[in-house]
Amino acid sequence: EGAPPPTSTVPLARWLGRTLATLDRLGLPADPAEGAAYTVPPMSDWRRWIARAHAAGRLERREAADTCAAVADLVALVATGLAAGPAFQIGHRDANARNVLLTGRGPVLIDFDSAGPEVPWWGAVYHAWDLARADLPVLGPAVLDAYAEHGGRLGPAEPTAFAGLARGVLDGFAFHLRV
Repeated sequence: EGAPPPTSTVPLARWLGRTLATLDRLGLPADPAEGAAYTVPPMSDWRRWIARAHAAGRLERREAADTCAAVADLVALVATGLAAGPAFQIGHRDANARNVLLTGRGPVLIDFDSAGPEVPWWGAVYHAWDLARADLPVLGPAVLDAYAEHGGRLGPAEPTAFAGLARGVLDGFAFHLRV
């Protein structure tokens, strides 16, 4: 039994960082090719889907062009991150406040149906970014601080740290464009 947290807080952010570090320390290896974990559709598919959205009146011409450019940037970011040959492990890949229940024994991470291959550092950055909203910018650093304090392996503080976030955004966007 439990309930979702009413709001995101620093203690929740620190718990999430500690939990992600624990998953990282397990060191469960994963192959990114299994389950199409990091399959990013080619730009030809994106252009076709975005053109269909434009034809359906969902995007203005300028919006379609801007969307293609943004997608190309995200695809390039993921490709650059993957080219470095990062080590993948089994990760939750959907650790957000909606997937935390507060119980009498403390928070519990639920909903492991998206679990699969992830670079732990990319996952930590992704979930820190997801938890930190404009009105609560302190939460992202709280996640990453706790992640590091509890043995999570920090990766380079460079744009490729956002490759997991880019992959997640692209996965969601591709799904909505196809639908």
